[in-house]
Amino acid sequence: NLISGQTQHGIQFSTANRTVVLGNLVGTDVTGRLPLPNAENGVMVSAAPGSRIGDVTPGAGNRIAFNGRSGVELSSVGGSTNLTVRGNAIFGNGQLGFDVGSFGNVDFNDPGDTDTGSNFRQNFPEITAATVEAASVSIAGTLDSLPSGTYQIDLYASRDADPSGHGEGEQYLGSATVTTDAGGDARFEATFPVAAAGLFITAIATDASGNSSEFGAAFKARSSVGGATFSVTHARDSGPGSLRQAILDSNANPSAGNRIEFNIPGSGPHILQPASLLPAITTAVTVDAYSQPGAVANTGTDAHNAVLQIHLDAGPGIVGPGLTVTDRDSVIRGLAITGFGPGVALRGTHNAVTGCWIGLRPDGSARGNTFGVLIDQAAENRVGGTDAADRNVISDNGQSGILVTGSPGCVIAGNLIGTDPAGVSARPNERNGIVLQGAGDAVIGGTQASARNVIAGHPFAGLSLSETGGPLIANNVIGLDAPGLAPLPNGLGIELFNVTGVRVLQNIVSGNLNRGIVASGNRDGNNIVTGNRIGTDASGTRRLGNQGGGIAIGSVTAFQVGGVQPGEGNRIAFNEGPGVEVSAINTPVAIRGNEIFDNLTLGIERGLPGPTPNDAGDADGVVNHPVLSSATLHVSTLRVAGTINGVAGQNYRIDLYASRTPDPLGFGEGAQFLGSTTNVTDGSGLAAFDLTLPVVATGRWISATATDASGD
Repeated sequence: NLISGQTQHGIQFSTANRTVVLGNLVGTDVTGRLPLPNAENGVMVSAAPGSRIGDVTPGAGNRIAFNGRSGVELSSVGGSTNLTVRGNAIFGNGQLGFDVGSFGNVDFNDPGDTDTGSNFRQNFPEITAATVEAASVSIAGTLDSLPSGTYQIDLYASRDADPSGHGEGEQYLGSATVTTDAGGDARFEATFPVAAAGLFITAIATDASGNSSEFGAAFKARSSVGGATFSVTHARDSGPGSLRQAILDSNANPSAGNRIEFNIPGSGPHILQPASLLPAITTAVTVDAYSQPGAVANTGTDAHNAVLQIHLDAGPGIVGPGLTVTDRDSVIRGLAITGFGPGVALRGTHNAVTGCWIGLRPDGSARGNTFGVLIDQAAENRVGGTDAADRNVISDNGQSGILVTGSPGCVIAGNLIGTDPAGVSARPNERNGIVLQGAGDAVIGGTQASARNVIAGHPFAGLSLSETGGPLIANNVIGLDAPGLAPLPNGLGIELFNVTGVRVLQNIVSGNLNRGIVASGNRDGNNIVTGNRIGTDASGTRRLGNQGGGIAIGSVTAFQVGGVQPGEGNRIAFNEGPGVEVSAINTPVAIRGNEIFDNLTLGIERGLPGPTPNDAGDADGVVNHPVLSSATLHVSTLRVAGTINGVAGQNYRIDLYASRTPDPLGFGEGAQFLGSTTNVTDGSGLAAFDLTLPVVATGRWISATATDASGD
């Protein structure tokens, strides 16, 4: 059938189990080549288990192209499972090739593939290689799904990648069958007799019950012949030897190992000012401005002492990115990039921006872009790195230094963001340092000390995360200069909204104008803040408090601040407000094992400002605090006794602390964690504790906290 030009969907069916759609033209003219789109989806399916769109047998595939929304959309309505989509030619549609769950954008994979919903949100395959020989293409990839399952992997080629960075599938190439191991992992390799150099390869996985995934990320097929080097020999905008021509020539040579190098005569820096936007980088290439004679990469430990000789600057009237990368595996290195919006836009996967000054001229003066670096719907990109030569300076831009949207697995490490190249003066981006929106499993900083970012001087947040799961924020300096000794305050240090699984580890978050860390929203948590210095320098002794307080937690769940294992406790001191503030009641926040002292108000503040009185039976939503009755020193031990009045039959962990001075309100802070005991309340909600600790605490003030079985 020819099903085109409709004012809504081309085909729509609901609660029509085992429907079969084969061999149709949907959204094209009768030749299948010209657009005659349906205004919405090509095919819209809701709650029709056992149905099939296409098949891998000859002639069974549909040609679904040019439609206003997605090629095929599977509704999020309950029962929308077991829809098989195989062997079709799907391309040129307004949104995704196959949209599972009506999200309108890519439904990214989850580890282990345990999520539920439409088609059980089957994980898509990941292509890891697509190598072209004379008349064939060899494709390799992986699948992370349920253990010990059998899956059909269908491979496709397209002339263009979907704007999301994921595939549609203009040409069905063939299939491979895989069985996942006990961990849910499988690898596949397949070779097809197709000349596919420059084409984008993608894949769909279908489980044994007929649940098909969305298309995976597009991977550009490359020749097995080695890459070429293209030289920039003048600063003019076009013609042989220009940067524009070098990009065009590289794009026309889809091989691994392409390089663009610079050899412009005369003393630098050399200003390259395009009269129109440069072409997007559509095949892997390293653009290496450190190849220009006289350029020197950074060697500084804290500062950025590079000498940059290539300055890419927006010409008059230019609106848009300085450099755009839509393919994977490219590197942008050693440029000063100014005046664009944004400086660099990454819209492909596995790319890197290293050793650049973005928002600063080579002499260090300001000429901002709107954003420094934009990563948009593009997974696993990297900005900076752990080597000194990889460090970027991203400052003086008009919005945020780095904006990451819908792009999981990205790494931002080793950069100076909002400072001068020396790292000692504020050169803020005009809003935030880093913004992550829907950027799951991002890494900001890293486990190595050399991965730290210095994020300072911004009027809003140094680091803002929203709607993001699983990020690691580690070893950064947020609110201080690069040596970590003087304030370069952000408005607030770290802002977390509707995040889950975030790990904030071993950062210095100090000197900010508001709070060090603010967390709010209502997504399930499992968020961890451990091993940080909040309000101090790295030594924990210098007074560099955040002006609004240390940590503020709103209506979130499952939040852990500190811990009783070595290295888990935070040092939260010298802040101009509470050490830790939990404003919502009935919010399970475990605050244990920290060193909290010399904050302006309470060490831990729950509910309304000021001390919260205990209530009989602990029914007010704020866990009662222990009441100490004695603290007696015996030669080399300390014996502490007291009571807890809580919920009847509840298990409470009592943590004990010592401080040199009491809080001015008469309640404790806790400069030194002493140890813990566990008690269960009786039928009236009472429990007594009597604990001896191998600690000498002469003249110290002893205080205690209680944590219930829910972790509150």
